[in-house]
Amino acid sequence: MTPSLRQLRALVAAAETGSFSQAALRLHVSQPALTLQIRELEQGLGVTLFDRTARGARPTRAGLALAHSFQRVLADLDAVVDSARDEAARRAGVVHLAVLPSVAATLLPPVLARLRA
Repeated sequence: MTPSLRQLRALVAAAETGSFSQAALRLHVSQPALTLQIRELEQGLGVTLFDRTARGARPTRAGLALAHSFQRVLADLDAVVDSARDEAARRAGVVHLAVLPSVAATLLPPVLARLRA
């Protein structure tokens, strides 16, 4: 079974908040939908990830270990996606500017340096 990104995000959010309700709010999904994602992940992996109580959900040792690992994976994935979007948003071409010599000598260099970065 290959976990979905939604299941990974649900696990991480629930482990961080200690509450399925708070995790659902963070992920903008309903609490029953988040609970189902966690349950399907547990069934697919064959391991209990949370001890459920009336006061919330506490990650098991396995749940905590997986949440930490998936947190790093999701952070790396988000960074790659952000980088790809940044590259796609960059425009290449020639820009011609007409500025006063004093502006060209003082204000323009830092602006151009930021544009090139």
